[in-house]
Amino acid sequence: MDNKNIYDTGLYLRLSKDDADVDGSKKTESNSISSQRDILRAYVQSHEDLRIYDIYIDDGYSGANFERPEFKRMMGDIEAGRVNCVIVKDLSRFGRDYIETGRYLEKVFPSIPQPYHVTVPVSSKSSVPQAIAHLSRFAFAERPFVRIENGVFASCPELCFVQLALTLPFHELVKAGDALCGNFYIDPTADNGLGSRVPLTSRKRIEAFVRRNVGLRGAKQARRALRSVVDNAASPPEAFLWSVLSLSQRYGGYGIPDLELNRRIRPSKRARRIARRETLVPDVSHREIRLVIEYDSNSEHLTPFQIARDASKRMALEADGYKVISVTTRQLADAREMRNVADQASGHLGRRLQIKAKRFQDSHRVLYATGWSLGRYHRRLWLEGGRASDEM
Repeated sequence: MDNKNIYDTGLYLRLSKDDADVDGSKKTESNSISSQRDILRAYVQSHEDLRIYDIYIDDGYSGANFERPEFKRMMGDIEAGRVNCVIVKDLSRFGRDYIETGRYLEKVFPSIPQPYHVTVPVSSKSSVPQAIAHLSRFAFAERPFVRIENGVFASCPELCFVQLALTLPFHELVKAGDALCGNFYIDPTADNGLGSRVPLTSRKRIEAFVRRNVGLRGAKQARRALRSVVDNAASPPEAFLWSVLSLSQRYGGYGIPDLELNRRIRPSKRARRIARRETLVPDVSHREIRLVIEYDSNSEHLTPFQIARDASKRMALEADGYKVISVTTRQLADAREMRNVADQASGHLGRRLQIKAKRFQDSHRVLYATGWSLGRYHRRLWLEGGRASDEM
């Protein structure tokens, strides 16, 4: 393995006099310290991307404060760059100053809603009130964690989706998958509440991750939802638009086949002159039958510049023979309006839209109840820092 993927790891062990069997006069190493060392060494040995730099032992020191000699030595090694990963048996070994630990989490993860969820290698009740510890002894086929701070790791996007599959209902899981595979992120400081980024992952990458990690809990639910996840959404409403039109009728969509999201096309020379650009990116399109469905959001398409740009794009597409259907935020939020849009799209396909799934109405109501808002994935106080994107 390349050295850049190896983490120099500090193993931190602590036991206070009140916790167990330390003899204050003899200062002999306690049995619990030995147990902690064995557990952490075994964990490192099972992960080839970890190597032990040093072991730090505060035997007989309280976790109520951080005035501990080995803890200070470890922090010095971290600050010097000699250690970039710290492993403890559970969070209480690191410290019992829950307020200070919570403050650190607030600083590093200001957008994440509480409770925080952490993965641990041994059964443990979290010592931090804001955190829930989850036991995981699964032998992953690869390193499924991403380092975001010294000693702080987050699940990779692919593992994150599988973990979400354990708790989220189908439609909510699809929405989360669309966000992981989308070109956007929530930015409350932006005028429209969104920022642009390269997708964190893709449907194919999540599928490959599940195949490589046979037996992973949540894999079955993840595979089921992945069939309905779409790549490259530029916003949550765009992903929802695609879901309403494309999801199987069994799941409350209209099941219109072969619709693509944000697929770049090269128009004719005449259309390029009209649009004054070399390529066009329709929101939703069906190239074979030359159908385009454009989402006109409240926050992005009401300025004079954007209105003019949208008009030239629409005229260019129509010049190349495309049927263009526009959908506003109000229409997208209205199930009856979207039925009209689906009827138009199906008519352009040359067939009448027929609902054949027995539970379509129930699933359709669930789909709309799920909506496109991602507010539940971010803390309200953080979101209030700016204007949220078109919410539903």
